[in-house]
Amino acid sequence: MSKKSFLFKSALLLSLALLPLMGSPQVHAETLEESEVPVLDQEEGIESNPQEPGLEEVPLEAVEQEEEVLAAPAAAAPEEVSYEVIYAEKEDIEVEDIDTHNEFINDIAPQATTVAKNNNLYASVMIAQATLETGYGASFLSQSPNHNLFGIKGNYNGQSVTVETSEYVDGQWIRVREAFKKYPNYQTSFGDNADKLRNGVAWDANYYRGTWRENTNSYRDATQWLTGRYATDPAYNTKLNNLIERYKLTRFDDYAYLDNPMIQLTLPVSYTPDRIYGDNRYSNAASISQAAYTQADHVFLSNGDKFADALTGTPLAALHNAPLLLTYEDRLPEATLNEINRLSANRITLLGGRASIALSVENDLRGQGFTVSRIGGADRYAQAALVAEEILRLKNVSRSDFFIASGDAFPDALSIASTAAAKRLPILLTREYFVPPVTLAFSNRAASFTIIGGEATISSSAANRLGQNNVRVNRFAGSDRYAVNRRIIEHYGTQNDRLYVVSGDHFSDALPASVLAARRGGALLFVRNNHTLNLRLQLRFALEKDIERLTLIGGPHTLSARTLYSARYAAYV
Repeated sequence: MSKKSFLFKSALLLSLALLPLMGSPQVHAETLEESEVPVLDQEEGIESNPQEPGLEEVPLEAVEQEEEVLAAPAAAAPEEVSYEVIYAEKEDIEVEDIDTHNEFINDIAPQATTVAKNNNLYASVMIAQATLETGYGASFLSQSPNHNLFGIKGNYNGQSVTVETSEYVDGQWIRVREAFKKYPNYQTSFGDNADKLRNGVAWDANYYRGTWRENTNSYRDATQWLTGRYATDPAYNTKLNNLIERYKLTRFDDYAYLDNPMIQLTLPVSYTPDRIYGDNRYSNAASISQAAYTQADHVFLSNGDKFADALTGTPLAALHNAPLLLTYEDRLPEATLNEINRLSANRITLLGGRASIALSVENDLRGQGFTVSRIGGADRYAQAALVAEEILRLKNVSRSDFFIASGDAFPDALSIASTAAAKRLPILLTREYFVPPVTLAFSNRAASFTIIGGEATISSSAANRLGQNNVRVNRFAGSDRYAVNRRIIEHYGTQNDRLYVVSGDHFSDALPASVLAARRGGALLFVRNNHTLNLRLQLRFALEKDIERLTLIGGPHTLSARTLYSARYAAYV
């Protein structure tokens, strides 16, 4: 066990030991269920709210050690706690500081890499400069609304801020007040710094030529050149070099992937991320289809703004070996029609009633010579039941295992979608406390029900109702949608050690991707875009599972350059 993991575990065990003294109830593993805030679709006129309580507050190692700590025997009484455990709590502060430092570096790395690439400079040096100058983003000068990462004096477009600072003059440090540039954002701060390095000073345009990549052998040459020129500190290069080595900043100096987000790279970890995306959700679904199929006779079509009707359709699409594409309610997007034609498809199945896909779309498709059918229930629960009936009919079975997911929140159903598609097993929907009759009707035909999500999503009373006919009921639960997602992957695994990375806050990318994942033998990995702790949890999980390939699904608005960085350098996140 690493020292870092030991320290957190020790602190957690100490906390558990003190619980009886505070009158707190004993914590059991089965109480750590998912705490999802329902995310409803636009069909019911309720705005999405993907926020989940508590995610920011969970330390990384606390989550990683969750199973082990909860399974541990009762902790010793407080008087038996050793000095080392108390010291470990003090050490936690340093560990948290390190995490904060990494978060700042990951925040500024995309801007630094883009600017460094455009100016043939070292991103590692620029990041180290910004880190050193700002104290990991803690300085007043670096924070909003100033955004000055490099301590550059003067004004930017007439904007400046006066700050007291230290300067090394005539062999000693002195305090002076100076006007510093005030930038609208970090991108312009990096850009201005790069302009200074490339274009020098008024009396010498080549003053910083020793920092240019074409004039150096490594970042060390650049940091040495900066010392005494860029900064008066005689140990400036040593401090920059230490930061670059400590945080492995040279990984940001290989920025070839910025030329093409689809490029395949040789990385310092065991897999390479690529990306499948389009200009919007409709062209994105078409791009996913192109990655999976060269030809398909059958296509499934769903409303791109309402997740409920298509949520349970992936196993049926897999049975027909068909992609799932998206449409507007009242018209067919050009990208979708082009993909249908590219596939040379003849049959199209609409998922949802006329409130989801209007009759005008159906008539338009028929008018173009396609054979069109529709599976449309009175609501999402009836819709799922109709799809399940069709799956059983095609498989020619009277009994089956079923997955059960919430009809009010999409993430859990999508977490299991690729597995359900691969196993050709139906997904049924329920409410938190009430099992709809159309869902409960399958209890006479169920070999088992596997609930996806914790009791905050599907209650224990609903679970008991599902098991009323002596049907075996299982459950995948976790502290949030991401924990549920990890547990599903851990249980079912992947056939080819490949994961498709999708946003945990948007159904439109994950829905068609689940068909692709099932076809390729992979699984969906949910991430929270730009969220350092969540990316660290999810991507380290992938690394620990020896995943060999990551494919990001969705464009930069859904999964940003920072998230791509995190996927690329999961070993360092």
